[in-house]
Amino acid sequence: MTLDSEHDSFIHEAFFYNDDQEFFDRTVPFIEDGVAAGDAVLVVLDRRRIDSLRSMSSGYENVQFQDMAEVGLNPGRIISAWTSFVAANLTEGRRMRGIGEPIWNGRSDAEILECQRHEALLNVAFESTPGFTLMCPYDRSALDEQVLALAGRTHPTTVEDGRRSLLSRDYEGTDVNPFTGNLPEPSGAVEEFVLAGMSLDRVRRLVADHAAAAGLDGQRASEFVVAVNEAVTNTVRHADGIGVLRLWREGDSVVCDVVDHGWIHDPLAGRLPVSTSETAGRGLWLIHQLCDLVQIRSSETSTMVRMHMYP
Repeated sequence: MTLDSEHDSFIHEAFFYNDDQEFFDRTVPFIEDGVAAGDAVLVVLDRRRIDSLRSMSSGYENVQFQDMAEVGLNPGRIISAWTSFVAANLTEGRRMRGIGEPIWNGRSDAEILECQRHEALLNVAFESTPGFTLMCPYDRSALDEQVLALAGRTHPTTVEDGRRSLLSRDYEGTDVNPFTGNLPEPSGAVEEFVLAGMSLDRVRRLVADHAAAAGLDGQRASEFVVAVNEAVTNTVRHADGIGVLRLWREGDSVVCDVVDHGWIHDPLAGRLPVSTSETAGRGLWLIHQLCDLVQIRSSETSTMVRMHMYP
């Protein structure tokens, strides 16, 4: 099978559902039609949904399932997972179907904000990908009205009450800057350090001490240290080592800001897989892989990389 990029364009659909019955009434045929057509299918949902789908059919042997709580705890990791799925199937000329629900009731406000930016960036990442249909379910019974409204702005196709709109009237297109806006100031006590003249070894010791004091275990603390080290290394490479490191706690979580005068231009920076031989972009990609939430804000005057690590 040869895909035609003109007629098999990327379809990015927001599916609004009211209850489990409506959810399964649409997702099960979507999966089964894909299996029957020989499409590659990847389903990224919470564990309960995955178990329910598997119990509904014995014909899902070739369907891939991944837990969104692992893949997308940090929304900045999700595009990397979809990119790997696409790369594995596009060269074989296979059409692809995906279901991904990154926003659920219980997400923090900061996580939802980054999920919304992720949803907009999917259109950038896969705009020219032929034969890829991605369904993003939204639970109308549980999510805030503002969250539901924004889904129409980040998805060119919507399905609501069984009606499919091929072009959402609110869709904002692919001119996306995920780095705009300001992040809230820390609510508690902050340790702040000037980076100019500070060695990376000193940075790592400071972060390790802070993580240990916050109660992070060995591996989690080590991963946080590596992530912050990558952020500061970027400051050294791209901003002459001039910047500020801030550390604090939010509840049981550890948070770190690295702020410098660099400027990130690529909207997908840190979200695409990189090979072991690549150096450009590897730091931000590692930060996304290691941290539980990453928030990046960048302009021509400054860049802030905020890294969260949960207990």
